[in-house]
Amino acid sequence: MPSRRQFIWGLGTAFVGGFAGIASLKTTTGIVKQKSINVGLQRESGNPFDLTIAHVTYSQDQKLVMIDYANIIREVIEDGSLFVSKSTHERLANQFAYVDYFVNIVPSTGPTTANGFLSRTGFNSLEMGGTAKVIPYMKPVELNHSVGHVKLIESTPPKDISKKTKIYEYNFEDRVKRFSKN
Repeated sequence: MPSRRQFIWGLGTAFVGGFAGIASLKTTTGIVKQKSINVGLQRESGNPFDLTIAHVTYSQDQKLVMIDYANIIREVIEDGSLFVSKSTHERLANQFAYVDYFVNIVPSTGPTTANGFLSRTGFNSLEMGGTAKVIPYMKPVELNHSVGHVKLIESTPPKDISKKTKIYEYNFEDRVKRFSKN
């Protein structure tokens, strides 16, 4: 059994090492190119499967926003992007095994594209074609498996707001039937 001194030294080393890890996190700043809302659809047996119920992409060259969403979440379409209220999130969380918010930031600075899950409030503050500064990181979900996440540091709206929007709605039940056959 370690002595109290060894224990305190070990604790201090862990704290300093942990702090150094946080301080060394790299930020990425770039354009918000994609946002999506994913849910876990429970199966009769086994783990739920992922289903994207809303997906938005932004083409900087064409100044085009394309939105594809399920008819069960019409209320999330707002000003050419996705915005999820607390009540909508709670409804989805009660209806599905989980609700995740995903974003893709293409860097203007930083080491790599930042893809990952983030909080609902962070998701809501990102505008398509706007700029975001994030810290990408991996979050363990199982013993040998991690998933990408991003922590939002700041976001700014797009400088040029002249963009076209194409919106496509699909029937949720039809898509579930199609995916559940696979």
